Amino acid sequence: MDAAALDAAAAARAADEEERLKAETAAERASFLRVIAAFRSYEADALAEVERWEANHALLPPAHRLPSQVATFAASRAAVAANAAFLRDMLAAFGGDEAPAHLRVPPPPPGPPQRSAPGEAEKVRYVLRNLVRDWSEEGSAERAGVYAPLVSALARHLPPYAGPPGQPPRVLVPGAGLGRLCCELVAAGYAAEGCEWSHYMLIASSYLMNVLGGGEQALVHPWVLSSCNNVAVGDAARPILVPDVCAAELVARMPPGCLSMAAGDFSDVYGAPEMAGSFDAVATSFFIDCSHDILHTVDVLRSLLRPGGVWVNCGPLLYHWADAHTYLPQGELSIELPLEEVRRYAAAAGFRTVAEGWLDCGYAENERGMMRTRYRAATWTMVKA
Repeated sequence: MDAAALDAAAAARAADEEERLKAETAAERASFLRVIAAFRSYEADALAEVERWEANHALLPPAHRLPSQVATFAASRAAVAANAAFLRDMLAAFGGDEAPAHLRVPPPPPGPPQRSAPGEAEKVRYVLRNLVRDWSEEGSAERAGVYAPLVSALARHLPPYAGPPGQPPRVLVPGAGLGRLCCELVAAGYAAEGCEWSHYMLIASSYLMNVLGGGEQALVHPWVLSSCNNVAVGDAARPILVPDVCAAELVARMPPGCLSMAAGDFSDVYGAPEMAGSFDAVATSFFIDCSHDILHTVDVLRSLLRPGGVWVNCGPLLYHWADAHTYLPQGELSIELPLEEVRRYAAAAGFRTVAEGWLDCGYAENERGMMRTRYRAATWTMVKA
């Protein structure tokens, strides 16, 4: 092939790559805007539920129309309005030029927001509930039951930073959510990098750690739409103060740059060849069952660790994509294996187990509610051979 033909082929490949990147950027922008729309429609979506309660109450005979219920409806409306104001403030913090153009929050469109699909509305409510788990005093016991054992297990096999001249060990936190585990790891003496693919979580975590992390606090009402299993009038609408501690204070004793967050799919970001051997440890909390192929996740975890690197884990095997075929027309790959198969594959892939056990724990529980969901979570510490 002559030089002109080679140049033409190279130009064609470059054009194809440019088109691919444009398509990916456009798809990410569309996904991002759906998230923004869901945050903005929270108030309309939530008030529709309150209006349903009010309509059902109005159908009751007079003797059954309790004054406490009328007061609850009013309190719920006020709590929904407060949550909506919190979310508006959150979005307003990301409308500047700091973010890439395709990840900037645009001004709200004129007129009332459109209602979100039920699944998108639930993701917004999930973020509010996770604020309790990661960034409230009420969630401290739940965090202590999961995050503290992970940090302690890591410290037993990877000594934390003791100051100059050494460098802090690098720890990756896949599925970092709202970022509290990353902050706890930095506070314990590690350089922590979180990875999160959900724009819902990425926007909220950035707001909590970078905006409210400067010392401000806000009130949210995460349980306001929880009409079942309440004990006392007012429990569901109660306010929660977030954050319970300033993120900057948690990481203050460590050198600058010890806390970071990467956006994207874990396997895509950390499965790249250039990421091999780039971390001293990985801490997975309620994460490994989020993947389409848990064995591929194990492969990526092994690849990104240096020889002798440590993997600490805590979580169940919910397999989040197991029922995707029931609500996604095209379905999604989902490999669901028992725990012993996961551990066996990890050993075959080059991990040596140095500790394993079980941990009874909850996840984003309402401490005043009448229902508890408990997990018998698997824990382990593995070392890459």
